Amino acid sequence: MDVQNTKSLKIITRAKLVDFVNDINDYTNYVFLLLDRDEIKRLDTKYLICIQYPNWNQKIIHIGEEGFLQCEEILSGVTEWWDGNKFIHHNYDHFHFIKFIPLKEEVDKNEIIL
Repeated sequence: MDVQNTKSLKIITRAKLVDFVNDINDYTNYVFLLLDRDEIKRLDTKYLICIQYPNWNQKIIHIGEEGFLQCEEILSGVTEWWDGNKFIHHNYDHFHFIKFIPLKEEVDKNEIIL
């Protein structure tokens, strides 16, 4: 593999939270159901597990909530992170959770009573 020319995959897609778990190190593992057929075909899966790092802030996402998911593929030995002194390669592949923006419910203007 040509490491210098390898780019991590960046994703923004419509998704629905199916489940999540917090581990003992305060990482949150989210399981999303992808709702975009093109994205399912491109990734060759309809589910995506994303890891939210302990220092990452995100409004609470409720199971069943739909919205727009942004995440980035992290490649072992390729993608680097800054430890405060130097860049270090990640040790394993995963998807890094960046943000989730929930869909807002549309209000039917005919149902508003003034």
